[in-house]
Amino acid sequence: CNLQLSPATLPNAQLGSMYTQQISASGSTSGGALLWATEYAQPPNDIALNGSGWLVGIPNVSGTFTFGVYANDSVGCVA
Repeated sequence: CNLQLSPATLPNAQLGSMYTQQISASGSTSGGALLWATEYAQPPNDIALNGSGWLVGIPNVSGTFTFGVYANDSVGCVA
């Protein structure tokens, strides 16, 4: 498995402004869809990770938030 995600660090969001950031994956050998999820914490309120690897929403709180994103392909590779 050589599945890798990018970007490694997300750009800052602005309080009250629409935030969109795609997490991209490379190196999957399955050729199929990826399962996306967050780990060890959640993104800030009102920002969600969708099934296509996009973080989308309008943040309603400010601060620093630490969370992980991972993807799993159909042959069991995880990044």
